[in-house]
Amino acid sequence: MKARVFLILCALSCIFTLNAVDHSAKLDALKAVEAKGIENPDLFNDIGLANYHLNRPAQANLYFLKALNLNSAHREAAHNLDFVCRLSRDRELYPQRQFLETVFYGIYDFFNLNRAAIAALIMLLLSALCLHWLMHCDPDKERGLPTLLLIISLLFLLFFSGLTATKAYRMSHNNKAVVKSDNTALYSRPERTARSSIVVNEALVVLIGEHQADWSRIILPDGSSHWVPSSALLAVR
Repeated sequence: MKARVFLILCALSCIFTLNAVDHSAKLDALKAVEAKGIENPDLFNDIGLANYHLNRPAQANLYFLKALNLNSAHREAAHNLDFVCRLSRDRELYPQRQFLETVFYGIYDFFNLNRAAIAALIMLLLSALCLHWLMHCDPDKERGLPTLLLIISLLFLLFFSGLTATKAYRMSHNNKAVVKSDNTALYSRPERTARSSIVVNEALVVLIGEHQADWSRIILPDGSSHWVPSSALLAVR
């Protein structure tokens, strides 16, 4: 009986070892592609998955965030990021969104940069058509409908143009970061002698508010603000 148990444990150990080697080789291949300067959300998502299987949650979350930075509508990256965050020891720091918040962020994420730009172009075309219709409308006929459609088209054009500009800015100025390791102390001031206010763990997603020398002021998911050495963070940009 003991011999059978030993053989089973040896077999499982071999399987896990081979699996780790496989993911390590896959990660090396994906990183080689990234090293060529290729930025692709699917590539970043795959790198994140390989890191997760190698028990590197901080690196995994970093690449899931990079994928979402390029394409906020990337469902797999969003699902994987949410999955890792739910398993985090700091999961209680992430707020539970209300229904309307969930709907709003769902719509915001659905319109990635490309979709927002295409929607803005469509609204521009519709606005031009409505303006043409209004200008060449028979003066003896009611102009209420073309005027209403023109106003609606212009409002949507303004909305999608602003959304496109916002997406483009946030893509190039992403201030999200990931805590690099467990038991990372946060401070009330950018000084080692300052009182440690809280301890957080690996893979926690935070926002970088500002930099001061080798320190960064971060905002936790619960909205609280703290200071941490910049070397303790993995920044998306």
